[in-house]
Amino acid sequence: MLSEADGRTVLVVNRGWAFYVMIASLLFWGVLASASLIQAVRGELGKQGTAGVAVWAVLASWSAVGVLYYRVGKRLVLDASGIRIVHGRRVDRSLRWDEITEIRYGTRRRPITPFLWADVPFLQVRTRRFRRRIYFERYGYRVPDGEFNEFCMRVAQASAMRGIRVLREHVPGGYLP
Repeated sequence: MLSEADGRTVLVVNRGWAFYVMIASLLFWGVLASASLIQAVRGELGKQGTAGVAVWAVLASWSAVGVLYYRVGKRLVLDASGIRIVHGRRVDRSLRWDEITEIRYGTRRRPITPFLWADVPFLQVRTRRFRRRIYFERYGYRVPDGEFNEFCMRVAQASAMRGIRVLREHVPGGYLP
């Protein structure tokens, strides 16, 4: 949902299909880990089976981390001070206008399966320092194309007024430098 008030533009991005995939993955790997653990406690598994328990448990824990990450939506905030990305109540990244050097937005080709690729809208805000950047793509979140594109256009307009380089592009290979 895109909203504007008091000179601040906010794009609310709700959790999408990635959250539900993580839940299904957690259930799948959790059931395998639990079943293997029960067999290991009963003594029905050898050393290789015990190693399998560890593998299933690691995969289940990775899925749990994904569930925790995607459970809360994000907000992209554009205002007079700069651009922020807020994850839940925590400010994930905040960049002031004076440190922003480049804005990139457009679409990026992303693999869905080994033989299926999709063009995914993205927004990248760069600074001089490599780690100080905002990168957001609409891949795992539920936000309409029109609202995301409108937010990107507003970021581009605000950046152009401040003399910041703006690039609109399609990245065909999926790699975004």
